[in-house]
Amino acid sequence: MEDYDYSNDTDLSFNVSFYYDLPDEVFYEVFGDAVLVSLKCFLNNLQIGIIHLVISSSFMILQLLVFSSFYNNKTIFKNTCFKIIFNHGILSLIQQICHIITSIITILENEKINVVLPIIGVILTSSYLGSIAFIFLLTLNRFDIVYNIHYLHKKEKEKFYLIGIILCYIFTIVIFVAYTLIPECKITFSFVTYEWVYDVNQPNMLPHQFEKYSTLTFLVLSLILQFLIFLKIFLLRCSTSRRKIFVPDDFKIILHGFLCFVTALLLELIWDGMLFQIYWSGVLIIMPHILHIFCSVSNSIFSLCFVREIRKNMIIYKYFKKKFTNVGQLKSMKTVNATKFIRTVA
Repeated sequence: MEDYDYSNDTDLSFNVSFYYDLPDEVFYEVFGDAVLVSLKCFLNNLQIGIIHLVISSSFMILQLLVFSSFYNNKTIFKNTCFKIIFNHGILSLIQQICHIITSIITILENEKINVVLPIIGVILTSSYLGSIAFIFLLTLNRFDIVYNIHYLHKKEKEKFYLIGIILCYIFTIVIFVAYTLIPECKITFSFVTYEWVYDVNQPNMLPHQFEKYSTLTFLVLSLILQFLIFLKIFLLRCSTSRRKIFVPDDFKIILHGFLCFVTALLLELIWDGMLFQIYWSGVLIIMPHILHIFCSVSNSIFSLCFVREIRKNMIIYKYFKKKFTNVGQLKSMKTVNATKFIRTVA
């Protein structure tokens, strides 16, 4: 391997995303014990892999429970918002499967499996970018509801959002095909930072820039819409004549979309080194990938927390509700029978 001349990189200490450009061996030479030894002192690849596996598996089960809610109550598909959430969930499930495979790769840490790494990386990246597009579409839908836009009739709006959903899938597929066919877009798993990175053997950083700026574009547009949404809600809340225009469930669905956006934005800022210098923080270097796992399933987590229509139709929710209802009825029957017995004795 040729020596890497990093003496001319004057911004090395300021750009934490610089490690994307370095092979693992050069990364160790540049940063030394500041990252690698402190991380290895706390966790080895087996422990990191198990942590990732437990988190990914738990979130995958959670995602399947959310799907069970849609299966048990198909009427919610009449609401465009839930259609978007469901399709967003499909990409979330794909990402969780990729994260589970990644955790197994981390545990094994075997060079022989490096052949499959680019395939998994491309699937994960394309589905992640697709989910960011769905976050924007969901935010646009909430903006449409809050501002009660009448440029399109109801049927036309349904077609508009259906086309939006299709475009999100097309965007995902195009990214997958392009990243598969173009060598410069090769993605691999780094056993230094334990996360997915672009292959440093490819000198062209255009794919990384495309992912970064396309994601930020969707997030900035979502941020503008979110600001306008909360501004409208604030003005309506301040109005005495229209105070009842929003019910709590409406606000919770808006909050769901907002938190999905915040999670994705936080991950991007950490990856780009704009928020925390986390790649110099020892064991915390594994946090970006854990946040990546969480971000891929944030749609489902926040759906369960804030969307009652999804939560109340889950299989596990119905099971415990039925169980507690039967217990309550049994206690009531025992109380009535005991009262009758006392009256009879008296």
